[in-house]
Amino acid sequence: MLADLDALTSLVHIGVRLDIQSNPRLSNIEGLTSLGYSSTVEIDSNDALTDLDGLPSLSQLYVRGNDALTDITGLSNLVSVGGPMTLTGNSRLCRIAVDAFIAGCSCGHPVTATGNAPGC
Repeated sequence: MLADLDALTSLVHIGVRLDIQSNPRLSNIEGLTSLGYSSTVEIDSNDALTDLDGLPSLSQLYVRGNDALTDITGLSNLVSVGGPMTLTGNSRLCRIAVDAFIAGCSCGHPVTATGNAPGC
């Protein structure tokens, strides 16, 4: 289980998939700031993760079940997301923030967003 992704700061390319799952102490993903591209990133069940700052250009993004996630402004730094994007089951992520992101997203496919915090 990881507390941070600092060991990945020199990583610049992932050809297929990066899964960041079940790390209860992981509070940020800033170690990915040098990553220029990853095909698919799945961020799932990281109970202390509060924001998504540091994501690269992606083909697909799945963000599910991150109970402390409250801030998705880091998604605005994405250059592109060419495929599906899912923001589901993040119990503290305000639906208003998700709706605002979707409204401003130039994603290649629809964004699935369910089970996040109502209102806020």
